[in-house]
Parts: sequence; C-alpha cells; structure tokens
Amino acid sequence: MTDQSAQQPAASTSLDSLSQRAFALFNAAMERAADERDDWLRDRCGNDQALLHEVQRLVQAERDSSGFLETTPLWQAQRDDSGEQVGAFVLVRMLAQGGMGTVYLGQRNDGTYAQQVAIKLFNPRIFSGATRERFAAERNILAALEHPGIARIIDGGETAHGIPFVVMELVQGETIARYCEQQKLELTDRLHLILKLCEALEHAHRCGVVHRDIKAGNVLVTDQREPKLIDFGIAKKLPADDDAAPDDGAEHSADQTTALMTPEYASPEQIRGEAASPVSDIYSLGVLMYELLTGSRPHHLAGLSPAAMERAVCGTVPLDPSAAVARNKAAPPPGLGQSRPLQKHLRGDLDRIVMTALRLQPAQRYASAAALASDIRRYLSGQPVAARGASRLYRAGKFVQRHRPVVLVTLAAFALLLIALLQLAMQVQETRQQRDIAVAEAQKAVLARDFLTSMIARADPFEQVDAPTLAGALRQSIADIDQRFADQPELEADMRYAVGYALQNLGEIELARTQLQRALALRREQQQPVRLAEAHDGMAIVCWWESDFSCAEAHFLAALDALRQADAGSAEALAVQINVHANRSAMQIDQGGLRQQPGQRPQCLAAGADA
Repeated sequence: MTDQSAQQPAASTSLDSLSQRAFALFNAAMERAADERDDWLRDRCGNDQALLHEVQRLVQAERDSSGFLETTPLWQAQRDDSGEQVGAFVLVRMLAQGGMGTVYLGQRNDGTYAQQVAIKLFNPRIFSGATRERFAAERNILAALEHPGIARIIDGGETAHGIPFVVMELVQGETIARYCEQQKLELTDRLHLILKLCEALEHAHRCGVVHRDIKAGNVLVTDQREPKLIDFGIAKKLPADDDAAPDDGAEHSADQTTALMTPEYASPEQIRGEAASPVSDIYSLGVLMYELLTGSRPHHLAGLSPAAMERAVCGTVPLDPSAAVARNKAAPPPGLGQSRPLQKHLRGDLDRIVMTALRLQPAQRYASAAALASDIRRYLSGQPVAARGASRLYRAGKFVQRHRPVVLVTLAAFALLLIALLQLAMQVQETRQQRDIAVAEAQKAVLARDFLTSMIARADPFEQVDAPTLAGALRQSIADIDQRFADQPELEADMRYAVGYALQNLGEIELARTQLQRALALRREQQQPVRLAEAHDGMAIVCWWESDFSCAEAHFLAALDALRQADAGSAEALAVQINVHANRSAMQIDQGGLRQQPGQRPQCLAAGADA
C-alpha cells in the first residue's frame, strides 16, 4: 500500500521532516531484496520526487560506505553507558537493549533521597527537530497517566550528548509470558491477568494515549500477581476533536514512530505504515492473549522480509486458538493442562473473543479495551459473549450451564413419566379380571417406554445441546407418535409432552409449541389435573423462552390451579408442583423479579384458547 504521508507535495514539507521520512523509508528499503527495492520505493514515495531522491541518495551512500550509520558518535549498537550521569540519576547497569534504545537501572544521586528507577535511552537517529519537540510534549502527557496497571513516567529530557531519555518507575517482576509459565497459571488465572491489562489500557485510551507496542516483554507481573504495562516509549497522543490540524511537516514528524514497532504484535495498519489508533492496541492485546492461551503467536514472522511480513499479517487469517493448539506438536505451556482438554476450553467462546480482537479490519474488532474485558468477564461467569452473536441455540447452551438445577428438574420430568408408565403396566398386569386388556396395555406401555428411552438417549438436552442432529432426531420422532399412538390419546398426550419439552430445551420453540399445544388440548379432554398441570408447565417454559413473561406466568398459575384439584397427598402431584415452582422461580430470576399484576388475565389463556 502507498504510504499516504509520503504523497504530500515537497513544497509543504520541511527539510527536517523530509530527512526523517527519508530515513524511515531507507531503513525499510534496506530490508528488501536489491532487485525489488527501486519499485518498492517508487510505490511508497508516490509523486513526492524529493522524498524519492533523498532515499535513493541514502541507499547509494550505504553502498559507498561500510556501516556509516553504526559508527555515528551518538549511537552504537552495543554501546554501554553505565556510569553516566542522566539528569538527577546515574546509570547503574544495562537491563535490556532493543531497536528503540537501551534500558538501564538508574539510581538517584542528587542527594535528595534514595530512589531506583528504569531509564530508557532512545536511539537518537529516530529523534530530531520537530520529532524532539513532539516527544517532549507527549512525555508530559504520558507522565500524567496514573493507574496501578501502568508504570509511571517520572522524568525525561536529553543527556549531555543529546540522547533523549525517559525515567520510569522501576517494576520488579517477570514478563507476563515467563510469569505464567513459572507460576504454572491455569486458563482462568491468565484471563484475569488479561482483564487487568484491559483496565490499564482503557485508562490510557481514555486519556488519549495509544501505546502502539503492546507485547509480552512490555507487560511485567509483580509478586503480588499485578500486571504492569511498561514502556510507553513510542506511545502517541490522540488528537482532540478541537485540536487544530498540524502542518504537514509536524504530522510527518509525529507519525515517524509508526515504523517503530514489534512486527509479531503489530496490527495490520501498523505493518502498512498507517496511523495507529486504540483498536491497534486491541489487536496487539489479542496477539498477547493468543500467546498466553496457546503458547504460540498467530503469525510466525522470523526471517521474513518486510514485504512477506505485510502479506502474512495483512492478507491471512490465523488459525483459531483451539486449532493452533491441535496443530502444535509441543505440549501447551505449564498450567494449561493437556492439549485435548485445552482445545475443548478454547473452542467456541474463547476462540471468538481472541479472533474478534485479531480482525484484519479495525472497525470489526472490539471498539475498546472495556468491550474486550466485558466479553472475558461474561465468559468467566458463563454468560453469552458478544463475539458469538445471539442465536437461540447458543443462548440455550449458556442457560443450561448457568441453571443446572432447572435442567435436572427437566430430566426428572422424563424420569417421572417413565415411572408412571411402568406403574401403569404393573397395575394392569395385577388385574386378572381384565387380563386381555392388561396384556394389551402392558405392550403399549413397554412400547412407550422404549420410545422414550430411545428418544432420551438421542436428545439429552444437558450433554448434547450443541449437537446439530438432535433437533432432527426429535422431529423424526413426531412422525412416530402419529403412527404409533393415534388411537391412544393418553399416551399420545404423554409422548407429545415429552417431545415438546425436549425441543424447547434445544431452542426449537415453534416445534415445541405445536407439540405442547396438542398435548395440552388432549389433557384438557382427559380431565386429569396432574397431567394438565404438566402441559401448562411446558407451555409456560415456551413462552418464557420467547420472553413473553406474562403468558408464561399465566400458564404457571394455570398449572398450580390444576394441581389444587388433584389429590394433595399424591407423590406424583407433589413432584409436578415442585417442578412448576422451580421453573417459575428460575423465570422470575431471569426477568429480574417482574411479576404479573393481580387481576390480569393474559390473552394466551383467554376462554377457548389452547395455548
């Protein structure tokens, strides 16, 4: 993609800005093969001939000299400035070194008080002119970030040699990936660390600051298991809505640090050299989350040229985390258990959460760190996550997970129905005066029992709620009811009630409603209070699933009215009464305690209505 900042007319670009842009393109160009370098540069520079000539001059100078960039008196690749005075601090020893600069352990030595800090000396080649002024202004903004999850910036300036530096809070801890491995943190513990990072990042974004280099090495975890986001060295202040637009030179200078990033964690727009935004940080946080949950990163960029990196990050969608674990030959990181159980935990909600953060298009990612945190919390609490959408089948599965007692009551209803059928068969067999009838009824009861046993084995709503064939199996059973029990209204009502109850647990509401309505109509004709109460209970749950709480409440009350006409001492009536109260209580919890006003009669139970 053409660098938009490189297409501005040369007349509106200051010499300092031109040099900065040329140097950035030169560094990127030197990473490319010589035979494709010229075409790449022309594409990047567009119509800006002054920029193209300046980069070509630097390329030619590189060919004519041997490493002039590395021999600059201001910076050398392995330079160690330990012992040097930096502001009110002395550099004690080197802690880390990278492309942006070197981090030292610093000690205050101005005689005021004892203090140890982390001091970062930046590579001076990336700072000059307007960039230095912008860096000084943004340093003051970063110093105002006050959050327990962000390492505070204490001071900053330039050394006696003109090298920019920042003084940061010294965080004693391990990088987040190493900490998770050393402590053998489980999946939920790692997600809680990510939650705290989301809170820190949301604070920075609300203050108008984009980090732009979120990675495992920039997150340290203390002994108290508190993650700290460090190194806002290439962070960028977001422009306020009422800020005046900067001139071209200032804009190019401010965006100079766009090229300073860690490719393995950088968002597609950063790889393309475009401006970073809060959702760019969301992408990088998604990469870090991917790494912590699987032990690998979405893209493997080691040894690739910049062009190959851009193709990989901007043109391909990585494997889902669960698929990455399945493909990885190595064992998952310590604490995450074996590969197969980990795949099961990742598949579904966590896959969608991570992959939403890693969307190629910024507008399709989470809009904020708070939105990502909200989905993680919903996953941890067993609620539906926004990344999965709102299908009824998915919501049904989450409902089952959150309300296991209600599901157990549903299974108990099937068991009670089987027991009742077996008791009927035994009673018929004991009546010798009606031997012939008893044999026939026993055969029908056994047939009904076998039908229910087979159906339950194929359609267990607790264990098989996500299987795509369950609803089909139950639909097939409806035809069996028509054929087997057409001349047995009581058994037909029982069968339709059982099938309807299973279908509503699987989210097949329309089919469930039809079967339960027919069961309710048959049981009204039979004048059996307990069986009638069961049918009303099933219809109430259907209305509940469709968020028609008024209709559901009416059916629950109708079920209780029917039970008042039954034998109060009957174990069967008592079991149905417990079931109705349990379902009604669960619905009231789901709707937030909303109750039917006394004296009202919903239309669903108007005179003559079947549902």
